[in-house]
Amino acid sequence: MTTDTLGNLGRGARLYAQCPGCGRTKTLDPAMLVAHAGPDCTVAGALKRVVCGECRVPAKTWRGYDPIAENLGKLDKQSPLR
Repeated sequence: MTTDTLGNLGRGARLYAQCPGCGRTKTLDPAMLVAHAGPDCTVAGALKRVVCGECRVPAKTWRGYDPIAENLGKLDKQSPLR
């Protein structure tokens, strides 16, 4: 089993945050999290650090999954339909 780190996030992984103070919701950019915390940081550890950019309140975070994005690479490698 692989470690759940930012560097191991799959192509379809989605990370979200919502501020409990102002209600602002944002889709987090995994590349930005890697730039700040490093690829070896656990996903849970990185999400604990997320705060609202407006009011600086610690954000509620959760993970999602986009199966279309996950399979885009596989679709690109397939031969065209005849």
